Amino acid sequence: MAEENFSLDLARFCPNGDGTFTAFQPVASIAGGNGWYYEPVLVEPGPGDWADGGPQAEDAFVSAWLTDDGVSVSFSKSQSRDFPDSETYHRAYGFAYDTEYPVAGCYGDYQDIFVSASGQDFCPYVFLLTTEGTVEYIDIFGGLWHGCLCSGGPLYGFRDIVGFESGVYEDGFGGGYETVYAVDKNGRK
Repeated sequence: MAEENFSLDLARFCPNGDGTFTAFQPVASIAGGNGWYYEPVLVEPGPGDWADGGPQAEDAFVSAWLTDDGVSVSFSKSQSRDFPDSETYHRAYGFAYDTEYPVAGCYGDYQDIFVSASGQDFCPYVFLLTTEGTVEYIDIFGGLWHGCLCSGGPLYGFRDIVGFESGVYEDGFGGGYETVYAVDKNGRK
């Protein structure tokens, strides 16, 4: 409906209590004074493409996966000498371990998911590859900090993307920081 820019004030929905719902779809009518009549349509959602699990990715103690309902993330406890230590971020951002956090605002048709840190500190992002070859992103810690884990939307200018790679961006002063490269169909990053 969103793709068709359909006005939700014209749509009528009624849950049937058995996992189905009836949608009363407006149909234009040239006869009569009303101009519309509503045709009831029974909708019976079935199992989606990823009812048994979809693509998933992880980086350090952060995991993300695609579901039929969108995207979810979770955090696992990691107390090692290796950076990053999950407990440091647990105290800062207040997430719970081994808890599924659904991400709001994911409405694309996704084919792949990638999790990686970007920047000089451990700042994990989720990158979503759409079936159209575009990229959407989720700022995990930014969302947790502001109490709204949601999609940041599309990254404009990215087209014909086929995958992602982690890498180091050299800053020109002998240093660098972690980054993520989107790889297009010609192999360009």
